[in-house]
Amino acid sequence: MDLTLRGEGLVLRRPLPGDAAAMVQAVRESQPEIGRFLAWATMDYGPRDADQWCRVDANDNASNPLHVFDETGRLLGGVGLHSPDVRNGKIELGYWTRSSARGEGVAVRSSRLLIRCAFDVLGYSRVELIIATDNIASQHVADKLGAQREGLLRDRLRLTEGLVDAYVYSLLKRDFRT
Repeated sequence: MDLTLRGEGLVLRRPLPGDAAAMVQAVRESQPEIGRFLAWATMDYGPRDADQWCRVDANDNASNPLHVFDETGRLLGGVGLHSPDVRNGKIELGYWTRSSARGEGVAVRSSRLLIRCAFDVLGYSRVELIIATDNIASQHVADKLGAQREGLLRDRLRLTEGLVDAYVYSLLKRDFRT
């Protein structure tokens, strides 16, 4: 699915081959903060990795990664939907923000846009966030979105140090307000 969303001073769209250089710069700048929680954000992340990422299949309905840009076209991070469960009406949300854009509400604003799309366009009734117990920044984003922490999932996420516990948060369509 080709998806472009605009709002809250942001543009969210599929990665394109022309984004690769900006992606390398953003990941290298941010690796010390995001690398622990995003296995793909390695110390040696380079042009080949970014080129592969930016050629993601737009028809892959199991994953909907979007780049997040400000109105000037600067890459601020990423947000995406993954692990769809159509039968049960739920999908997972993930996000990351480049270090130099932290504190600007990028993850919250971009997530709001994508959550609204998940509910109103894609037809999901539940969005889940699976967040490592040590990932305090992502937990703050979930709180600001109004997500409810529902419980602890033991050994739920495989990070660079191995399996770690995670909290599951949820947003329901009936409760979500932009």
